[in-house]
Amino acid sequence: MTTVADDAKQQEEDLIYFEEGWEKIDKVGIVPFLDRVEIFDTDELDSKPNPIEEFLSTYDTVFQMCIQREPYNYSDRLYNEYSDSFTSYFEKRFVPALKRSQGQSELSFLKQFTRRWQQTQYAVLGMQRMFCYLDRFFVPNSEELLHMKPLGFSIYRECVFNQFQASIRSGVLKCIKNERDGNDQDRELLRANISVFVELGKELSKELDIYKEEFQAHLLKETLEYYKVASGKWLHSMSCPEYLVRAEKAIESELGRLKSYLHNSTEAELMKEVRIQILANHQESLLNADTGIVSMLKERNSEDLKRLFSLYKEVENGLAPVAQAMKEYICKLGDSYISDSKQVPAGGKNKHTLITNLIDLHDRFLKIVKIEFESDREFTKAMKESFEMFINKEYYVSNYLARYVNDFLRKGGLGTNYKDEELDQQMVHIVMLYGYIRDKDVFENNYRAYLANRLLGDSYASEQMEKKMIGQLKQESGYHWTQKLEDMFTDMQRSKETMKLFNRDNSQYLDLSLNVAVCTQGAWPSSSIPKVICPPELDESIMRFTKFYEDKNVGRKLNFRWDKGSAELTVKFNDTTEKVLCVTSYQMVVLLLFNQAKTPVRVLTYKEISDRTHIDELELKAAILSLAHPKSKILLKRPNGPKLEDSHKLRLNFKFQHPQKKIHVPMLKTTKQTNEENNESEQQIQVQRRHQVDAAVVRIMKARKQLQHNVLVSDIRNQLQSRFDAQPHLIKQRIEAMIELEYLERDTDDRTTYLYKQ
Repeated sequence: MTTVADDAKQQEEDLIYFEEGWEKIDKVGIVPFLDRVEIFDTDELDSKPNPIEEFLSTYDTVFQMCIQREPYNYSDRLYNEYSDSFTSYFEKRFVPALKRSQGQSELSFLKQFTRRWQQTQYAVLGMQRMFCYLDRFFVPNSEELLHMKPLGFSIYRECVFNQFQASIRSGVLKCIKNERDGNDQDRELLRANISVFVELGKELSKELDIYKEEFQAHLLKETLEYYKVASGKWLHSMSCPEYLVRAEKAIESELGRLKSYLHNSTEAELMKEVRIQILANHQESLLNADTGIVSMLKERNSEDLKRLFSLYKEVENGLAPVAQAMKEYICKLGDSYISDSKQVPAGGKNKHTLITNLIDLHDRFLKIVKIEFESDREFTKAMKESFEMFINKEYYVSNYLARYVNDFLRKGGLGTNYKDEELDQQMVHIVMLYGYIRDKDVFENNYRAYLANRLLGDSYASEQMEKKMIGQLKQESGYHWTQKLEDMFTDMQRSKETMKLFNRDNSQYLDLSLNVAVCTQGAWPSSSIPKVICPPELDESIMRFTKFYEDKNVGRKLNFRWDKGSAELTVKFNDTTEKVLCVTSYQMVVLLLFNQAKTPVRVLTYKEISDRTHIDELELKAAILSLAHPKSKILLKRPNGPKLEDSHKLRLNFKFQHPQKKIHVPMLKTTKQTNEENNESEQQIQVQRRHQVDAAVVRIMKARKQLQHNVLVSDIRNQLQSRFDAQPHLIKQRIEAMIELEYLERDTDDRTTYLYKQ
């Protein structure tokens, strides 16, 4: 019993009562530590030793006071005193010092605020170590109590930060404005002050809520107001390129500020706001200015265009208006080239200026899109749409391109002016323009007609060039159409072989040289067979060739196309003048009639020529007028003039003279004849389109079995868009035709749904 009493007495003697313990903690630990905090960044700190023993003594005292049994466990009272110590320290040391510096100058205030924040961090960490027992064992077992570190920072926020944050924010924002105006600022000081908003938030909630709410929101508002005013001044005093240079510098400066002293979380919203104020809000005015996008494109100011692109690609939807402006400018240029081309007389020296202008236009903007606009999808699309827009307003460019290709590939044509590598490049340009044509069947129909004339007239410059051109077109259009072109070459090759055999067996029986091209019907452009009375001079040759061919090709029948042939005739105008005339078959038929004229001077009326040839009226008039034209004068016409009537008389010009031995006689075409050919070509295109729509209907319905009308129309248009733009009314007509032909039927429950009949 004596021992137990002694132990109890000893424990009572070891007790540390609160007043005694706290006085020791305060005098030995807290006060000396906070005194060192006050001079932490001065030379005076070196003269004061680090109180390690005092720290350990304080820590031990706190520990002992927290492990004593009730009612002598003072953990809660120590927690409160800890809080009161910080409150007293901040109110007695920090607040007066900050107020004094605030009264001195803005710079002094900013420096003092930064220093006091550093002291806060130093003080909180030191005090936390002294009271770490509370942090580890008391706080976790007590509800709604902060740990020692966040408690210290929360007291700082309440006592200091909330009181001075508006002044600090105002001072920092003023410095930022001054820097934007071109005045150098202490960026390190600004960074230190702004970091208080960031670090305090992270210490209290591990978030950036204090920074975003108390600083960033105000910064964004100030930025909006600043650049709203500044950009308005720039706009009224600068050209578009000058404005863009100024905008670029402003953006670079803002990025520099972000890197130097603003938190990186600010970048997205800040730069968005800056770009809205200086770029997005003035985009229309800048682009439409006299020195705007049109001027840049016209002069191809590379640096300005690059700057325009680089600035607006960072703006939400910023490139679309720039691309649209480029698109409109290209369309305007394209339309002007087409309009100018229509003013050039037919057959003029500059008849191919349109195509060369379009090629140059494409090359020019392709380089701009690739280099200045970095092949951006928005600009690539705009360029494609612009060329498609003006090229497809009518069939003019399509027809013109086909004529250009014809002159490019024929003997003595444009292609003879190019070297091999230039030829390849020119073909690439041709295919490029062809790719922009939506109704490709129109171009293809014309191309095939021109190719037929080159092949039948042996006027193509090179078979290799022709096949290379077809190969290039095949890559763009596919196999179906170019297969017909290849079939035409196959026919010509077979014809050459056929003529070798024929001439070997029959040349001794003929008094003329015959060359026949056998063309497979369907592969060649036209299928109509004009009826013409064969001249007696050709009867035997044609009869022999027909028998030879039909014997070799049983089951096949020949029809001679007099409208497609050509001939070389030796004409004796008088005893001293004999010329070789290169003429069309129709011109040949007309000239051969004068061998049979009964009058001494060999005069024939127009009606006699018509009755003895049966050539179509328009074709006959064109043939006669080309021979009687004032530039050729092979025939003389009475009365003179461009009209032909039944009684008008024609005879050979006995006084004909020409310096050349061999003369090419051009074939004139009347306007009516040209219109009829165009109408026939248009009819052929419409027939081909109907067939293609029919085939698409059957293909789709055979695969899908059942479709609604709108879906079927959409699928058909998608399938045929590479050939032509199939209009809904044409598709509807062909669907009705397919129903009549019993390929399809309507659903009895839903008339807008079609069923495939198997």
